[in-house]
Amino acid sequence: MVLGSRYPSKVLSQGDAESWRLVWCSEQCFKQDHGEIKKSLAATTRKAGGKLMCFKRASKFAAWLSDRQPSPLMLLADWHELKPCIGVLDRADTACSGIGDKPVCILVFARSEVALAQAHAWVSTQSIDIKLTIVQDFSDVHTWITGVVGDTQH
Repeated sequence: MVLGSRYPSKVLSQGDAESWRLVWCSEQCFKQDHGEIKKSLAATTRKAGGKLMCFKRASKFAAWLSDRQPSPLMLLADWHELKPCIGVLDRADTACSGIGDKPVCILVFARSEVALAQAHAWVSTQSIDIKLTIVQDFSDVHTWITGVVGDTQH
């Protein structure tokens, strides 16, 4: 199930290799049982001209964001890291960071029904100018990568 299924109007470029980033912020991305998912997301991202970046916590994402060259990004955060990641993005926006620092979209991963309900309730109250979409399955993330970047066939 994907809530808010329209792709954002800003499309990531497939230009140079690794021209954009999929940032996955979750302790799950370092768990052994998510190894195949991580490989699959990295492969889909690479095929679409991007690079997967994994961070256990929003604080690590903040450090990376402040010390990089601006490039487009798509943020995938689980429910636990969503609010801290939004705070990181708000602080980065306040610091007048480059145009490439603002995510094209934010995907909120909510596997359980409880997390889904909490995420949906919270997202519906936000007035964020970035597309927020709730996904329940990693296949939805692959679909978003393909939809936002466009045709990934070279």
